Amino acid sequence: MRPPTWRRCLVAAAVAAPLLIAPAAAAPGGSHTVVTKTVTDGDDTGGPLDIVRVRHRVVSDGSHTQLAYAVRVQGPFDDADLSWRHRHFIVDLDTDGEPGAEFNVTIFGRDRSLRADLISNATREVVAHLAVGRIDERTVRVLGPRRLLGAHKVFWTSNFHRRGIPACGWDDGYPITCQDTAPDRGWIRLDPIAWPDSASDEV
Repeated sequence: MRPPTWRRCLVAAAVAAPLLIAPAAAAPGGSHTVVTKTVTDGDDTGGPLDIVRVRHRVVSDGSHTQLAYAVRVQGPFDDADLSWRHRHFIVDLDTDGEPGAEFNVTIFGRDRSLRADLISNATREVVAHLAVGRIDERTVRVLGPRRLLGAHKVFWTSNFHRRGIPACGWDDGYPITCQDTAPDRGWIRLDPIAWPDSASDEV
């Protein structure tokens, strides 16, 4: 079962260095294992947050494992263009391998800066504030240790609603939210190196 999603916009209508679908591979010298994966998405949603691709990178030295989740969209946007309620990215995280998502990362703008919150889907409480930053004017990336960002599979959503954007503004007094998802169906399955490990002592 995929996480609940809102209605995709019916009116005409976030990344590390280049990543490719690849198996786990040891870096030169055998000191690190790096796994990367990318999923692309078509030009199918109005507004600037139409997803072009999402990319995932896992780097492990055997005792510490770090993850980077990134999204690139069709149009440029400023940090201040994002908001908690109307304009943001969500990465749903399936951490137990069962149907549904236990946590999500919500990327939004606050005080004209980017912010990424790790949120429990059960309690809606913020579990942690994560490192988030820009790659360029169309790409953002969130970083964290496996104990926070580890997942069996993930699912991306972007939402955009703003007055003055015809495709994503208002229609007969009703707000229109332009929503895009990646993938369009199902989930993005991650390599086992990215799965949560309750015995991990990572900090």
